[in-house]
Amino acid sequence: MFYTLTEEPVSTTIEYHIIYSHEDAGTPAPLLLSKWGRLTDIEWTYRVVLDAEGVVQEAVYQGPHHVTSRFRGLYGLGGLPMLQAATDNGMVTDIPDSSYRFLLAPVMRWEPHREPRERIMDAFPFTYPMMAWEALRHERPEVPANPATTALADPRCYLYVQTSKMTGRPEQNQGTSIDIRVKLKDDDRWYSSSFGDLRLDGFRAAYDGPYPQFSTTVKLYDGIALNRIERIEAVLLPVGAGAITVKGLKAFFLGPDYLPERPLIVEGEWKLSRRRPSAPLWQALQPV
Repeated sequence: MFYTLTEEPVSTTIEYHIIYSHEDAGTPAPLLLSKWGRLTDIEWTYRVVLDAEGVVQEAVYQGPHHVTSRFRGLYGLGGLPMLQAATDNGMVTDIPDSSYRFLLAPVMRWEPHREPRERIMDAFPFTYPMMAWEALRHERPEVPANPATTALADPRCYLYVQTSKMTGRPEQNQGTSIDIRVKLKDDDRWYSSSFGDLRLDGFRAAYDGPYPQFSTTVKLYDGIALNRIERIEAVLLPVGAGAITVKGLKAFFLGPDYLPERPLIVEGEWKLSRRRPSAPLWQALQPV
């Protein structure tokens, strides 16, 4: 569990999020990797507003069907809200009927304007093998990995990417998407994080949510490594803001033990627009 903190002159809002190993319903596993850059399920669970004296003014939770509901449940263990998993995809209820009790301490503050949620996974890297074990228990991976299909491959076959899509106006973040494309050495093809802006039954493979910082993956091959990559670029996709800034790049593969390997980190800033929709985020050094 982690949290966000918003401080105002007369109030403080704390929102708690939980990382689940996987989800048993909702987005298909291969598209989780494309849209969210992970197979874990991360959900905001409980949000509380405190006044200047620390007294609760409002408390809500994320109920079934992603409905924000007022918390009317019981408190225990010194005033903590009692919630229970209610769906196959991480929603909760304030009417628990189980005798089990789990107390998760919030391990880290997340700052959405500075980093994607997956930085919490990076800080606690055991979450990556946990993610892989759970997914492979549920799914039969494609062998060998074929980047031309959306089928789930072994999680070690994907390039994990963290970057941003900053519109300058937060209300424009929703619906704005970029594609991350990768070119390998000695290979003329480009490999797309969104499978060419795939749309499937109303679902968009590219991330088009409200957060400016986000994660995605690019499906590649078995036994892939960073030294095989020649170029990484970002492309502004149709719909949404007509001009954005892409700031920063972090890219890595999972090693044999499913733990993140040493990442490629680029501290850059690139402008994308309808007139110039693409920009190289990283280019391998060419031999002299």
